[in-house]
Amino acid sequence: MRSSMRDLPSRHEPRGRLPKARLPWLAACAVLALCGGGARAATVSPAGAQAAMQDLRAWVGSLLGPGATAPVLPVQITAAGDHYRIAVPIAGIAAKDGPATISAAARPADDGTWTVDDLQLPRALGVTLGAPAAGPQATGPQAAPGPIAVRIGIAGAQGHAVIDPALRTPSQLDLSLTGVTSDIRGPLSYQTQHIDRYTLDTTLAPDTGGADHGGLLTLSDRADIQGWTVTGQDPGAPKVAFGAARVHAAGTIAGIDAAQLRALLAAFADLGREWPDAVALARAHKPPPPAARAALRRVVLASRGILRSFQGEETLDGVRLSVGSLGGGTARHLKIGFGSDAPDGKLHSRISVALDGLAVDGLPPQLAVLVPQQVVLSPSVSDLKLAALTRLAIDATAEHPDPARLAPDMQALFADGGFTMGMDALSVTLGQTRLTGKGEVRILAPKVMQGEARLVATGFAQLMQTARSDPALQQVLPMLAMARGLAKTEGDRLVWQIASSPDGGVTVNGIPFGGPGGGPGRKPAE
Repeated sequence: MRSSMRDLPSRHEPRGRLPKARLPWLAACAVLALCGGGARAATVSPAGAQAAMQDLRAWVGSLLGPGATAPVLPVQITAAGDHYRIAVPIAGIAAKDGPATISAAARPADDGTWTVDDLQLPRALGVTLGAPAAGPQATGPQAAPGPIAVRIGIAGAQGHAVIDPALRTPSQLDLSLTGVTSDIRGPLSYQTQHIDRYTLDTTLAPDTGGADHGGLLTLSDRADIQGWTVTGQDPGAPKVAFGAARVHAAGTIAGIDAAQLRALLAAFADLGREWPDAVALARAHKPPPPAARAALRRVVLASRGILRSFQGEETLDGVRLSVGSLGGGTARHLKIGFGSDAPDGKLHSRISVALDGLAVDGLPPQLAVLVPQQVVLSPSVSDLKLAALTRLAIDATAEHPDPARLAPDMQALFADGGFTMGMDALSVTLGQTRLTGKGEVRILAPKVMQGEARLVATGFAQLMQTARSDPALQQVLPMLAMARGLAKTEGDRLVWQIASSPDGGVTVNGIPFGGPGGGPGRKPAE
């Protein structure tokens, strides 16, 4: 639904948010949710613990495919009185207060479900990562990067889950962390992060898209973060600090095919083993090895039809940003939403961004009036043919990609009218002036498109008056005057109806504006 960690930006420098706090907790729960019948024994015993380990080992082996060597798993399951103790050691990471191990108590019920609680996390973790060798093109300080030191602290943790390994009834996870900190430092940059409190509740349930869910699942989660701050600096760049008083996020992934998900996990495992070599070759400007390309191809194949739709939203309250001596700003609310589905075999995706209460520190009054109080954007893409897109990805990841095959694959994306990129909503409020609009562009072929948009402004006269009365803003008057001249009046509103043609021509309220034979102010041909 959302990301709490970004990849490292280069070979050696740290940047990123804290890793998802739910992942280690889910790792322990996944032992129960994904292994076989031995783990469902109603009587706690050493034999039951051994059976659970065997089931888990067999399940992971099945992911790796026939002929693969059964892995040695970093998971320990032991009988402890009336419950099992599940422990997941974190290899290669040191803990301040003992072994770096995540553990929880798991109690089986007669109906086959499990209750998981008594979560134990290391309070402080640290690891030093040796930077990979620089590529042959690297010069200067980046040619000899140093190590990256990562430190993570958690003041308190509580977790509770009810897991149905058979996935017949909903499984529920609740997690709460306090005092979460991270510090990532390299030789040339650093990033620190702090979260006062992080809470999460996640549900995995049989899909409700129909009477017979057919083994499909729906994953939904809600998260709340209080007191989030991030500070960092990169080489030659100013110090950047970002924070929010509160972050609330929610999302849903519907129609997950559990069996296909296992195949996708196996493909990603293969890709993970091959990817480091592929990245090293890419840095040396060499093609990826055949094994990496084959693994990427398996990821593409396993991804087909793996879910029906996903959607989510994230709201940040009390946002603050500062950039070194350049200053900073605040916003009351920042809301980001997204969603995607393909009910007819055509992908429909949308994003929405809404920002209000924006203020910039230190701006003189004559410039502060140009800072919008509210901005809303809703871009989208629709009618993108999934079958054609998948075929292009499959052919592009073949062992020896054939350009003669890729060309028709690309053309298939534009068959039957192409696809559409749109702006479903646009709204900007600037003082007493408000601009709204929407539009779309139909992509008919590479570099060939046709579109239309409608923009509506109210309070435009006040904006022009402000520009006339302030010498610092008079340089924008010609642009405002040209926009006013192209507009048509509808009551107290100014309207711009914009259209573009496949030959590149553009009209504004029927007046040609650029493109073949066009220019601002020219009348359309009779």
